[in-house]
Parts: sequence; C-alpha cells; structure tokens
Amino acid sequence: LLAQDFSFLPLTHDKIDITKADSVNKALETLDYDLLLHLAGYTNVDKAETDKEQAHSVNVEATKNLFEQTQKKGKKFISKSV
Repeated sequence: LLAQDFSFLPLTHDKIDITKADSVNKALETLDYDLLLHLAGYTNVDKAETDKEQAHSVNVEATKNLFEQTQKKGKKFISKSV
C-alpha cells in the first residue's frame, strides 16, 4: 500500500538486540533512515508478571535504546505500544 511512497527497512531480532544499547548503536549508526517506527514489545501480560526483568528490558530499555540513538542522529521516532 505505501511501497510507492516509503521504503521500509525491517530490523529483525536476528540482526539487532534492541535490549542492548551497543547492538542498537551498531545497527543504526550507518543506517540511513528518516523515521524509526518501533513496534516491538513484550505483550504477554500474564507472563510479564513472573518475567518482570524481560518485560522491562523489552518494553522500557529497548525503547530507551532506540529513542536515544534516533535522537543522536536527529531522526524522528514513533513507538507503538499494544
């Protein structure tokens, strides 16, 4: 639908560990983009109660890592949480 207007460059978990700042910095430092659309999240609410560290890492630390690197590059950032 938007392919004529935008190019999407997916960053899959096998290419980047968004919970680790150094992985985010390495992946984004040479990538040319205008906007980062952050759609990842820990969405298993019941399991998040027992796996609080992982839920926090994915939902808080990862978002922080992506936002900070995006800001360093002067790019736009959108985060979508479910």
